[in-house]
Amino acid sequence: MKVIKHHIRAGFMAAALAFSTHVAGAAEAEFRMPTPATIVEPHVAPDLTSKEGEVTVLFRLDQSGRPLDIEVVSATNTELVEPVRSALRKWRFEGGPEGEKLESARYRLPFIFSLEG
Repeated sequence: MKVIKHHIRAGFMAAALAFSTHVAGAAEAEFRMPTPATIVEPHVAPDLTSKEGEVTVLFRLDQSGRPLDIEVVSATNTELVEPVRSALRKWRFEGGPEGEKLESARYRLPFIFSLEG
């Protein structure tokens, strides 16, 4: 029996994310990233053709730390796109780039799915 394991690069289980941020008009700088306060794992239906792949999303945060404007940048398995979008809509973040409002940046986050076992 194979166990389905999905995780987010840079420490899903530790609830610490290393993802890139893009602030309009800002030069490359070191930012304090928002911290996920609530993480919901994507639900992968057992009948999917393949449960492996990577989905990378780009999104903004509203003032309360809710993801919005979720855009799929790339997906190696399109069957995983909707589970990722659905889960990310339920995430909540706190904090953000130093001196910046949460909603002033765009964040890129890869979700990686793999079979283990």
